[in-house]
Amino acid sequence: PPDDVALLVGCEVEAADDGDRFAFRVAHAHQRTRVLAARNKDTRRQWTSTLSGAARTHASKAREQDLAAPAARRRLLAAERRLGVAV
Repeated sequence: PPDDVALLVGCEVEAADDGDRFAFRVAHAHQRTRVLAARNKDTRRQWTSTLSGAARTHASKAREQDLAAPAARRRLLAAERRLGVAV
């Protein structure tokens, strides 16, 4: 992805002890860690909660797709055998 894009899938979002800037960190295994700052503690909590929730949602959907793919492939192969064609 471009340098100014942070992937949420697989990232960890946490508050960062960075003086009084209300900083938080978005860390990803395959991208650079970004440190952002909110206006206050409550806003930082809202950001970290929202970004963490989005990361979990995307991860959950990715797992569902990974689990669904083998079943879809089996159905496709069964249909090919039943019809005697390659789809």
